Amino acid sequence: MPSARTARALGFRYEGLQRQALTSPRGRDDGWVAGLLPTDDRTPVEWSVLA
Repeated sequence: MPSARTARALGFRYEGLQRQALTSPRGRDDGWVAGLLPTDDRTPVEWSVLA
């Protein structure tokens, strides 16, 4: 998941998983949600979807 690794490196916080929320030619895929507030510490933390 290159996009999740990039978001994590920028300090975004993992907020959850959306099961089968994305469509692709292969069918349905899970999607992740992350957020970043102006007051958040930008130090990368572990994301469960990247473990």
